[in-house]
Amino acid sequence: LVKGMARDYISRPASIIVAVVTCKEDLDTQCVLSMAREVDPEGKRTIGVVTKPDCIEPGCHTAWVDVVTGRRWPLRLGYY
Repeated sequence: LVKGMARDYISRPASIIVAVVTCKEDLDTQCVLSMAREVDPEGKRTIGVVTKPDCIEPGCHTAWVDVVTGRRWPLRLGYY
């Protein structure tokens, strides 16, 4: 129900998508970016918000650096 409501809202072309992801979990297991990618494939209207960077597991820093620098899951509006 909630996922459907969110998808309906972000599907609107005038909506800005704020994709909040936590560093406590693997990025590939967080559905928010895949949902955003479905409705905004070029990342033109999606803003990424990264939370809890102090919780990055040892050895995973490079993957998150790739995310916030746009090498993985690039977003035109960037990550904050």
